[in-house]
Amino acid sequence: AIPLVYGLIAYRLGKPLSEIGDYVPEYEERISQHLRVEREIEIARESQYKLMPVKPPQAEGFDVHGFFLPSFEVGGDYFDYVLSENGDGSAKALTMVVVDVSGKAMRAAMPAIFTSGLLLSRMKEDSPAQILSEVSEPIFSRTDKRTFITCAMARYDLATKMLTVANAGHCKPILKRNGKADFIQTPDPKLPLGIRPDVKYQNLEFKLKKGDFFLLYSDGLPEAANEEGEWFGFDEVPALVERIDTDNLSANEIAQEIKRTVQKFSNYQLADDTTVICLKV
Repeated sequence: AIPLVYGLIAYRLGKPLSEIGDYVPEYEERISQHLRVEREIEIARESQYKLMPVKPPQAEGFDVHGFFLPSFEVGGDYFDYVLSENGDGSAKALTMVVVDVSGKAMRAAMPAIFTSGLLLSRMKEDSPAQILSEVSEPIFSRTDKRTFITCAMARYDLATKMLTVANAGHCKPILKRNGKADFIQTPDPKLPLGIRPDVKYQNLEFKLKKGDFFLLYSDGLPEAANEEGEWFGFDEVPALVERIDTDNLSANEIAQEIKRTVQKFSNYQLADDTTVICLKV
């Protein structure tokens, strides 16, 4: 019996079965290569999901929720949030981070895994700027120079209500207060992680008030494209936040509203990963 695939090859080439012998190895190699790529994508996707937190931390004084929307290709987004504790076990501070690694599949997944380990080991104790400064050298020395890693990190102190924010080349965070949403301008430098080994990032600190809403997100949100190729737009992100009833919705409900909006706009065809963290106080 002749395998069906050989018949398909003959049909594709417009030749009788007796003349396709020289083509079979080439097609088998193509099929094998395709399967290897598919497996690599599957492994990269599994690795990416393992970086994400299972559920958000909970404590009195804040409400936080994040989500990750994968693109049709595997990118390098991930997010995390960690709650540190005082000596008596009470909640001390919430640290949040969104990371975007350039590239696709394993080229993005491996640097994302490496970066997540560096950040997670420091997130409970150090300030955002200190963490980003400390990880810059190992990322510089151990990742491909063609790889760009952007990161936005924020730490909310539950006792002082102070929010500390640092940014390494990432999308500008957004603060909504009294119904008005604006981009947060963090101090220079704003270089992506690993561009140079000795970057000294700087913190921006300000006090959060009851009712404030804070948003971290990746560029998959503003760069989502519709069927006409038009971007959602960076300026549309704070406009969207203003339209959402953040006063009366939970962080989870706000996150779901953002998710529905970007999915509807892009017709559920995201070209890049989209990652969001919503914080209410």
